[in-house]
Amino acid sequence: MVKIIAIFTRLSRIIIAAVFFYTISIASAYAITPDEFDTAPSIGSFEKYEEGILNISDLAYDAQYRFAMEFMVKEGYFKLLRNNFLPHHLVTREEFMDILFYVLEINAPLNTGTYCFTDLRLVDRRKSQSTEEERKKKICYAKSKGWLDNNLRFMPTKHITKASAAKILMSAHNFPGGFDNLHDNYFDDVNSGTWFARYVNAGRKSDIFPDERRFNPGALLTRKDASIWFYNLERAIRSPEPEDAGITDIKEFTESKLAQLINESREAYGKPQLKSDEKLYMLALSHSQLMQRDNSLTHGDLRNYKQFLGADYQAIGENIGVFKISGGDDISEMVERIHTTMMMEPRGELNHRANILGESFAFTYYATAVYEDKSDGRVWITEIFAKKRPGL
Repeated sequence: MVKIIAIFTRLSRIIIAAVFFYTISIASAYAITPDEFDTAPSIGSFEKYEEGILNISDLAYDAQYRFAMEFMVKEGYFKLLRNNFLPHHLVTREEFMDILFYVLEINAPLNTGTYCFTDLRLVDRRKSQSTEEERKKKICYAKSKGWLDNNLRFMPTKHITKASAAKILMSAHNFPGGFDNLHDNYFDDVNSGTWFARYVNAGRKSDIFPDERRFNPGALLTRKDASIWFYNLERAIRSPEPEDAGITDIKEFTESKLAQLINESREAYGKPQLKSDEKLYMLALSHSQLMQRDNSLTHGDLRNYKQFLGADYQAIGENIGVFKISGGDDISEMVERIHTTMMMEPRGELNHRANILGESFAFTYYATAVYEDKSDGRVWITEIFAKKRPGL
């Protein structure tokens, strides 16, 4: 009899996989390419969602950047339509400006004019928190600050391109260090010399725009794009000093934190605490190193596992994952997200959550082992759960 399942979940470039072994099985593999990793800040602060995850019908449960979109709803920046977020819905130029002012907490001076563009009569007085006059003042204030081009028309109802939005956002953000000496190789489709390159590169350098191969500057900005940008902007300007500022050993911290979170989750569900196991740790560490060497998020071979562990171990479960960190990332938050992502999976299925809670097998021992690749910032994680024969 063979019982095996592999599940892959991605959230802000965090990749995890779970497998369950019993008797003889062959683990599955998932090859990793360099493009699947980046230094984008973590998307989704779970501290903001203590009241529970929003029930938005058109966002997949494990959708990438789900929490950024939920953030926009909770903060009132985007309204739901019949419980749908409409992630691919396009954002207008006026709507983008209105949200930007709220995120940056900027108020246009009372004496700001409202006739800086000939078409501001088209401003929608019915939307968002701003009145018609307030919206006009925001647009005129932005023009006076040089965030907008000195044109006759603003075209408030027109959908905004990603290039234009990048210029406005980064100009308003007052990018630290200025726009000089920025490399033009962050995106394949953003060439040196284009009018928007400096703003796009500044946004990538400050981790506001996700690290992807293409930026698509001429594409129209969607609600999903805007959610990611504004969420990252919010974190960039208001995030407190990370709790992990004093962490010097990422490997030791990650292993300890995951072990703590595993048993905390088990306690919350009335499960007995797992005991650490040195033999399992040696196996998990060896596997994390192997994944790093092969650059592949791959489950171990049960036959090798059984040979190493011996007959005392009856059942084994394995969760694996990898994430990439950069200098500005909060390591503690990254580790918590790895665990939270696993625990958010559906009940009653063979997945990461089932391994952690021992829903398929009554696991009694565990080990978490991490290998940190200091050359590229990736952290490879292996969690192994085991059931031993009675009396051991």
